[in-house]
Amino acid sequence: MNTPDSPVAKTVMMNVSTPRLMERIKATLVDAMVFVLLMYLGSLLLDALTVESGMVRGILFGLIWLYEPIATSIDRTLGHQIMGIRVRKFLPTPDGNPPSINLFQAIVRFLVKVVLGWISLLVISSNEYRRAIHDYAGQSIVINID
Repeated sequence: MNTPDSPVAKTVMMNVSTPRLMERIKATLVDAMVFVLLMYLGSLLLDALTVESGMVRGILFGLIWLYEPIATSIDRTLGHQIMGIRVRKFLPTPDGNPPSINLFQAIVRFLVKVVLGWISLLVISSNEYRRAIHDYAGQSIVINID
């Protein structure tokens, strides 16, 4: 199998188009709005159903926190869809279409993104594939889609 640094991989990965920093920031802002909306709707639902169980509340809000990792591992988030981007494994494939990351990679990527915040994006312009720190942690790459 080719590693991302092998000559064959570099040739294949050259055909992958990566989004600019502004496109990624816009997608993140859309996803932040979706997150806030889901939290608000979740709290309205729990209040309407008069749910007082801390465990039920914790499960619901835990699932809302997993919105981005779940959506990223299945396909893409709403912000990614609007901006025409997708998170994929940083893995060269002959057709130039890397597979989706798995849920574990998506969770690791998301946790690093949450902990580092905007700092994670500072390295995007300093590497060939415009990968952020959280992309390195999740072994992923963000690509433009046609």
